Amino acid sequence: MNNKLQNMLLGVLIVTGIVLCAMLFASESKGGDKESTARRTTASNGSTAPIINAPTTAVDIQTKLAVITAVNSDKKTLSVRTFDEEENYSFYIEQPVYIYTEYGNAMTLSQLYMGDVVDITYDALSNKVQEIRLTSDVICHRAVSEVSVNTAYRTLTIYGKNYEYSRNVVVVSGLQLITPEQLSKDDVINVYEKDGKVVSVVVTRGHGYISLTGVDLFLGGYVDIGGENIKTVEKNMMITVTEGEYKVALSKDGYYGAKTIKVNRDEVTVVDFSEYVAEAVQNGNVFFDIDVEDAKLYLNGEETDYSEGILTIPVGTYSVRVSAQGYDNYVDKIEVVADYQKINIKMTPSETETQESTTAGSSNQGNGSSTGVTSQYETETTTKVSTTNRVYIDGPTGAIIYFDDSFLGVAPLDFAMVTGQHTFIVLSGSTVKSYTVNLVEGADDVRYDFSEK
Repeated sequence: MNNKLQNMLLGVLIVTGIVLCAMLFASESKGGDKESTARRTTASNGSTAPIINAPTTAVDIQTKLAVITAVNSDKKTLSVRTFDEEENYSFYIEQPVYIYTEYGNAMTLSQLYMGDVVDITYDALSNKVQEIRLTSDVICHRAVSEVSVNTAYRTLTIYGKNYEYSRNVVVVSGLQLITPEQLSKDDVINVYEKDGKVVSVVVTRGHGYISLTGVDLFLGGYVDIGGENIKTVEKNMMITVTEGEYKVALSKDGYYGAKTIKVNRDEVTVVDFSEYVAEAVQNGNVFFDIDVEDAKLYLNGEETDYSEGILTIPVGTYSVRVSAQGYDNYVDKIEVVADYQKINIKMTPSETETQESTTAGSSNQGNGSSTGVTSQYETETTTKVSTTNRVYIDGPTGAIIYFDDSFLGVAPLDFAMVTGQHTFIVLSGSTVKSYTVNLVEGADDVRYDFSEK
């Protein structure tokens, strides 16, 4: 009986413990729900409770069309000038930065060059670059030559079409930024343009200069540079040419001398011809067979009498021009060798009768600039010496100034304005630079100072 009572009491205690545990657990769960609800309520009411996974850094991602003005792959630095705003930016290129060609191929920082046009994506707040891509949003005119620069209207003329450029347009020559005025028609360039506006210019073959010395015997004769550039020999000449190798030949009155030289970009190559004074001269015999009677023959811009038949002239390159009333001018070049040659010239009747006077041929000899050959891209312009306006060169003081390859004087100096497009060559110390200008007669004189800014 006692055992049964004990078992009963033990069962009651167990049941009572289970009930108490259940009640306690239910009480804690209820309290937890209230606390959770309270937390949610507090957060929704804008309390200071933290918001998990919220951004902690502000960003301003921008993509701009820009031109590279400096790049250093070793130091991992890049400088650009934006096309629209013309603002300059410099970046430290941290890894990883994605760099692509315009076709989406991966490339490295060392494969980017000054003058390249890129779409650059960066964070304007942290100045960190995310992506650089050679843009497909521009047109590139490659290996362009005979470019005309109009500084008055800020235009580049390429094959007869004008492209505007801004005051701060990026122009690259070698590893230097230059101005559009420092471009020469003798340069070979790549032009990047968008919607008719120049984005950047990269000089792929620049220009240098040839200085002739020891030419007293040849004064008034002709210098032929590479068979394409023929000029009258003057004292103190400085001739602008495209960088490269050339045969430079001088000829006058049966005297002839030639040298092969190399011209480097932005450097002066001095060519001395004094040792050719006693050189034997080779002559060639040329017979000009012209099918129009009384036609006039000009060799290197000088009227030449060919009525006696065979002409004995020094070997070399000559520009040939034949004119006759009622016929189009005949223009060509010939290479005279130490042998007999017959040159057959057939004139073409002109629809509108034109007549070219001997005076025109004589005036070409006077200025020493006519060769009788006009480039297919060259536009003939009328120049005149102004009676009212003067051009002043204020600096750099002591610099030697050349005007269209002819020696002008030492700065400061001034001279009567000659209208048209011209080139100044400025030799200051060991530095030589050229500048293209457009001179237009007007109310005011024109002043230039070519000192380094």
